[in-house]
Amino acid sequence: MNKKIPVMIAAASMAALIASSGLAYDVAKNEKIEHEHKSSLALDADKNGVSDNVTLIKDTMADRPDYDIVKNATLRIEEGGKTFSAPLNEEICYKSSGLEDVTISDKINPFIGVSSCAPRTDDDWELILYSFDGNALTRQLKIVSNEPSIEVKDVDNDGTKDIVVMDRDYQNNPQIDKFLTTYQYINGKWQRASIYSTKTKELLKLKAEQAAP
Repeated sequence: MNKKIPVMIAAASMAALIASSGLAYDVAKNEKIEHEHKSSLALDADKNGVSDNVTLIKDTMADRPDYDIVKNATLRIEEGGKTFSAPLNEEICYKSSGLEDVTISDKINPFIGVSSCAPRTDDDWELILYSFDGNALTRQLKIVSNEPSIEVKDVDNDGTKDIVVMDRDYQNNPQIDKFLTTYQYINGKWQRASIYSTKTKELLKLKAEQAAP
């Protein structure tokens, strides 16, 4: 496998990108996203004109029911009398988890987001994206933030929203210094496009690489 080598971009380029796109972070405030933890969601996931009923089915861990952890969770979608299911195959939080409509463009089918605090960690938050084509649920992307901060916004003003993930820079001052990783949906796949350091003011623009589902 070829190693992905980042290409260094001048800090001024990132500053211009931030200014033009509205991408702004006040890292001093350490603001966190409010999540509603919905266990059901209605959206037209395959854009066929019919609203789908999406449900996140959560079962607590049998060995430690007092823990806020789900060992077995299933994503289920109902459309036109048919039911489609996909097991998450990983732990999520029981109380602090739910579903989100992640729409990035009118031309692209919306993604179903499973949003949860990361079990067995102090602050991490994770977002797992699924797509639905009318026949099956497919896992597309999993991202984790230890800030935590995950935002869906159009960074490069191309009409399609991106996902920007903030992480703490533990090699410097994690309370102030951060890494901003941008994921973009290109040619039907989520790709990790760039990493920006608030410490060095440098943007590492990555060669196209598919992000892990």
